[in-house]
Amino acid sequence: MTDEELDAIVSAIGTESPVGWAIRFLSWLLPMVAACVPIAGGVRGGLPPSTRDWAASAVLFSTGVVVLAVQKLKRRQGR
Repeated sequence: MTDEELDAIVSAIGTESPVGWAIRFLSWLLPMVAACVPIAGGVRGGLPPSTRDWAASAVLFSTGVVVLAVQKLKRRQGR
C-alpha cells in the first residue's frame, strides 16, 4: 500500500458516520418530542391532561435529557 492509501484509511477511521450521528440525535430528540404527546390534548381543546399524563411526559423528557447528558459526557471524555 502506498502512503496515500494508508493516510486515506486512517482518516476514514477517524471520521464520524452520518448514520451514527442521526441515531445519536434521534435517541434524545424522540423522547423529548414524545413527551409533548400526552399533554397536547389539553392544549387543542380536548380533555385536560391528567396527573398520569404529566408523569409520563416528565419521564419521557427526563429520559431525553439523561441520554443527551450521557452523550455529552462521553464525547468530552473521548477528547
